[in-house]
Amino acid sequence: MISFIKKHWILIALAFVAVMLLGLRVMLPAPGSKQEEGALPTPTPEKGMEVNWEGIEPGKSSVSTVKEKLGVPAREIREKETVTLEYPSHTLVFPNLVVAKDEKVEFIKERYSVSRGKNLFTKLVSEYGEPEMRFYGPRSSVGFDLYVWTKVGVAAVANGEQGQVMEVWYFVPGLSLGEFRTKWAKEYTTEEPKYRF
Repeated sequence: MISFIKKHWILIALAFVAVMLLGLRVMLPAPGSKQEEGALPTPTPEKGMEVNWEGIEPGKSSVSTVKEKLGVPAREIREKETVTLEYPSHTLVFPNLVVAKDEKVEFIKERYSVSRGKNLFTKLVSEYGEPEMRFYGPRSSVGFDLYVWTKVGVAAVANGEQGQVMEVWYFVPGLSLGEFRTKWAKEYTTEEPKYRF
């Protein structure tokens, strides 16, 4: 093993640098991001229990409204009656997603870089109250769980203890927790992982 490391140290060093650069790219905000650091994502309660993102309201806005407000998507994926529109996000790697069925928006996923999502969870809790449920999923082993407010149609993949948010999800409000999980969070469960880092 040691002879392998000595013989291939340059390749190992290059691989390490590549992994570090990729990590920085995921964590740093995309150039030209306009949202202020730590600002509450644009969801503003309307009519009591409804929220919108960039003026787009799940359950009411159409695909044409999305394109009017956000412009041409970076990518458009159509599968039967469902269309997914991808738009630039606060990260350099993962896009924001707008999902519509029969041309009506049903789901929005806004992604955050580490610096943009800092302390955002506390702001979400102050805006919407304590989450109705905490689900555990693919990122729970590193402290990021899914917190859900079905009454207002908002969920967040966040580290609740540190206040860090990776993603904010917007969906048609009023779903039961079971309906929400079946429709948008199939890979999440109510069982806490045995190991956390």
